[in-house]
Amino acid sequence: VVWVFWGPTDEGTNKLSWTNSIYLGPKPVLNAFQTNVFGLAASNTYYYRCMATNEVGIAAGVECWAPTTTNFTTVPVAGPQDGVWTNPLSSTWNNATNWAGGIIASGMSAVADFSSLDINTNITVTMNMNVTIGHLMFADIGPSHNWCISNNVNTMTFNANWSNATIFVSNNIATLACNITSITNTPVIEKAGPGTLIITKGFSNNCMSDVLVSGGALHINGGATNGGVNPGAFFVTNNAALCGTATIMRTTFVSGNA
Repeated sequence: VVWVFWGPTDEGTNKLSWTNSIYLGPKPVLNAFQTNVFGLAASNTYYYRCMATNEVGIAAGVECWAPTTTNFTTVPVAGPQDGVWTNPLSSTWNNATNWAGGIIASGMSAVADFSSLDINTNITVTMNMNVTIGHLMFADIGPSHNWCISNNVNTMTFNANWSNATIFVSNNIATLACNITSITNTPVIEKAGPGTLIITKGFSNNCMSDVLVSGGALHINGGATNGGVNPGAFFVTNNAALCGTATIMRTTFVSGNA
């Protein structure tokens, strides 16, 4: 009879330590066999080892194990993934070791969370790839330091799947020093939260969204800011503030400060 033992760690020939076991029953000598496993997580490595015995072995307590343990790695999930940044130092966006569980924030409606740390220095995340994202969250638990997403070439595209994209700044300052655009299924990019968001390159000419400032302050410094083909507008509410040095080429509706 044959068993397959498998799990997230190699437990060698200790069958009681393996997370999972599959009983395959009697198998012909020297014949290949196979089985399916379920409950696997994406982008994870799993280990397995086979063991066989017979009536004589069972009676004598003798087990015959495969000489070595084998492993395989599951493929990444194709689609949006929320990500939580866990590195307390500056680094690059596409390095999986900077994110909890190695999951890089990316995709339609996905959340990139930069709000879980008590940082001891200002952090710059270099966006060394084009990024599609639904929502951004910034905070310093301290709070004493600031965040910056920086790149002069690559573009951050907001895609919130027919909902509002949000940039929530809980405290201090978050800076987006990268190209920013959006697509037609994202009607509004909302700056929320009591902190300050600084955008240094403006919004690209093909940005398809209105911009809502519902909390804190939005500073737009540099680059002409316009709506491309969208006759959209800036909306300022809840005593929030819109300011900066950019040329605002969109209609602005204010119930706060501009």
